[in-house]
Amino acid sequence: MLASTFRSAGRAAAAGGTVLVLALTAVPWPAEAAGQSKTVPFRGFRVTVPADWPVHDVTGKPGCVRFDRSAVYLGDPTRSTCPPRLVGRTQAVHLTTRSLQGVVRPDRVVTSADSRVAVVVSAGRDPAAAREIAASVTYAGGAVDVHSPSGRYSARTFAGTSPAGSISTAGQRAVSAATTFTGQGFDACTARTLSELATWYSASPYKAVNMYIGGASRGCAQPNLNASWVSSVIAQGWVLIPTYVGLQAPCRDYPNRIDPAQAAAQGSAAADDAIVQLNALGLGSGNPVYFDMEAFTYSDTGCRQAVLDFLDAWTAQLHYRGYVSGVYGSAGSTIRALVSQLSNPVFDQPDQLWIARWCTDLTNCDTSTSDPEVPADQWDDHQRIRQYRGGHTETWGGVTINIDSNTVDGAVSPSQLAAEGSFVGISGSSDVYRIAGGAPVFTSSWESVGLPSQPVQPLSPTQFDSLPSRPADGTFLVGAATGRIYRVTNGVGTFVPSWALYGTPQPTTTVDQAALDNAGTGGVWNRLSSGRPSVRTTGPTTLGTVTASTRFTWAGGISSSAVASYDVRWRRARWDGGFGAWTRPAGWQRTANLDAPLGLRPGHTYCVSVRVRNRAGQLSAWTGSRCLTRALDDRRLAATTAGWKARTGSRNYAGTFMSSTTRGAKLARPGAKVARVGVVATVCRPCGVVAVRIDGRWVGQVDLSAPTLRRRQVVMLRPFPREAGTVTVTVRSSGKRVHIDGLVLSRK
Repeated sequence: MLASTFRSAGRAAAAGGTVLVLALTAVPWPAEAAGQSKTVPFRGFRVTVPADWPVHDVTGKPGCVRFDRSAVYLGDPTRSTCPPRLVGRTQAVHLTTRSLQGVVRPDRVVTSADSRVAVVVSAGRDPAAAREIAASVTYAGGAVDVHSPSGRYSARTFAGTSPAGSISTAGQRAVSAATTFTGQGFDACTARTLSELATWYSASPYKAVNMYIGGASRGCAQPNLNASWVSSVIAQGWVLIPTYVGLQAPCRDYPNRIDPAQAAAQGSAAADDAIVQLNALGLGSGNPVYFDMEAFTYSDTGCRQAVLDFLDAWTAQLHYRGYVSGVYGSAGSTIRALVSQLSNPVFDQPDQLWIARWCTDLTNCDTSTSDPEVPADQWDDHQRIRQYRGGHTETWGGVTINIDSNTVDGAVSPSQLAAEGSFVGISGSSDVYRIAGGAPVFTSSWESVGLPSQPVQPLSPTQFDSLPSRPADGTFLVGAATGRIYRVTNGVGTFVPSWALYGTPQPTTTVDQAALDNAGTGGVWNRLSSGRPSVRTTGPTTLGTVTASTRFTWAGGISSSAVASYDVRWRRARWDGGFGAWTRPAGWQRTANLDAPLGLRPGHTYCVSVRVRNRAGQLSAWTGSRCLTRALDDRRLAATTAGWKARTGSRNYAGTFMSSTTRGAKLARPGAKVARVGVVATVCRPCGVVAVRIDGRWVGQVDLSAPTLRRRQVVMLRPFPREAGTVTVTVRSSGKRVHIDGLVLSRK
């Protein structure tokens, strides 16, 4: 029996349509820094590059992005116009919303969780320059992350969404490292029964088995194949080789063939359908799927080109959607055709080759994955399967199956030990976890995820510990109890208020809301990290008032972990003085309340600031001040001209007001230190107009006319730089009623 081993390939599953874009008229950009550098903007991103680099905008037009010459490429072309052969790689920048396949160390990729755009910085022979350019990238909409590919085929899939016009039922997402398997595998036309597979797993040398998941040319019925079968087979210990048998070469006699004129569109559509079939079986992004392209006449150039166009699009779309691309085919046709494109920089090569070359002498058969058609230094990082024997029967444990035999040293499913959305447990423990983004997230009860009792896959402690410690970046989680959606970045679930940023709804995994609310609090809750909490003040919504008290209000943001308590502080300033120190009443600290009462003195500005503490103990920064000023009564104003009468009224502020109908009549309050002024007055149909100045400088005008009589109305004027001086209210109307109740002299 051949030993089989699992290992993480240490590379992300690929994204799609990569370095294909332009060579059009350069757009001139102004140079900066004495002609040495310039900053190029694109969809909120800004990147600084040498001033002499041309900038090519290829968005929505034919073009070629080529990394053999220094330039900046903006967007993605509708089709590639690259020459058939480009050799070499130098420093260049591509701002793209498409595939990142082919990004290799020492290149850099800069992304933001809040944008579809990725900035690819090609290093060429100058890694230091690439690092400097990557470090210059900023995004107006949020923080950026600089990614350094860790291996030859890594850095292919980063968080984002599909561009407009493309199919995006799943969306692009970052995925965990592909799982590879080394050992013996077999393929059979029909998914075998669970009992047959259990026997073979124990008795045969085979530990990998394929499954034909779909495609227009799939020849066998699959009565056993469903998500439950997949989970059960994985639980037995098998790894799976998902195989899709779609349209075949146009020069073959199969009923479903590629249309050369539509080959690219058909290849992309096949990838989308394969993803649908994978998802229906419980296998999400990060998993491989192999296209079965049967042998064709290699010398038929038109036929060969159609196959290449089809497989190029197949891989590009799988990469874009976050899946690993594989291709099965005859060494002398399909595989040879793919190898012929190794020097073509705009061809999307599959991540995995499944090479069909059968031994002619079974007594002296080389069953290794090496093949004379494939260079030894290509697809050499656990990226090959070799089908070395065609259809024959084998019997193990009394069970006979007609199979093809394979040596496997490549990507298999599931992309982790347990399928996305499945439930696992640790042998000897009653704890249950749900796989989300490849990582186990604690589930406190079946009710907590809205499901009846489910099968639980037992894992050994070693297996459990080998699972990712955090869900993969770009994983979307739904809290079952609330329906809230969170997107994971660096282990932190960030609340997603709507799908608008991502264009369409994305795939989600429902988890226990408690896992999000208690993130980072320790123990079973540490499978998600705690993000810094946030809070905002919400009231009062006015800036001036005549009331003797108010309630300041606030609200914590939806975060993971959840809000636990708030600290609240307040301070005040008199109309002619400065702010005092912050006061923190004991009852306002570590409070769960969302409001606090505060008494208000006339002529004082009161400000409140709040910070929030989450369940993990993290504190937010203090919010900015939310302030409210209670007005000075009219009795604190001096009539500096004739024309005013002091009156009383029970419905007026403090029971008094100043009345005038005389144009030019003035009230004043000297010695004020203010940043904003408001007038407290009566509004009515025959009411007039007043103006406000500070030391003669114009502040604003208030029209007191209104269809309905209302007293004690506060009208705030525009803010201005804080000033000290005499505030004057002047009547600008003649013969119309002006009733002044007071002034709001705000320090904020």
